Amino acid sequence: MGNKLLILVVAASVICGFAFAQSDPELQKIDTLIEKIKIKRVGISNDEIKKLKDPFYYDKEFRTERLKKIRKRGRYYRLYAVFNDKAKINGKWYKKGSKIGPYRLAKICGNCVKLVSPKRVLTLYIPKKSKKIKIIGK
Repeated sequence: MGNKLLILVVAASVICGFAFAQSDPELQKIDTLIEKIKIKRVGISNDEIKKLKDPFYYDKEFRTERLKKIRKRGRYYRLYAVFNDKAKINGKWYKKGSKIGPYRLAKICGNCVKLVSPKRVLTLYIPKKSKKIKIIGK
């Protein structure tokens, strides 16, 4: 008899708990938020990312004078940044295996990349930081 009464009390409390949970507006809001999170989100395609304008500002005078000096020497490649298995070379982002002139981007490291052609292997490094610039973190 005691076991039947205990089962009846437990069953009644579970049913009341479900009824209360369904009627609580705060829990319903949480359920709708969870359902929204479950929906698969689709981001922007890689082709559209490539079409975007570079968001960084560059001093045009400095850049054009520097490019004139470099172009006098012939073909050049400069590594500006490495981020998420991509490298910024001569102002454009490339991923591993991309073609850059006669070269192919073969390897991306933390601060350098290797460009390979049938005749030559180039290793480009990110230029050293200026000693005048100091970044201090807390």
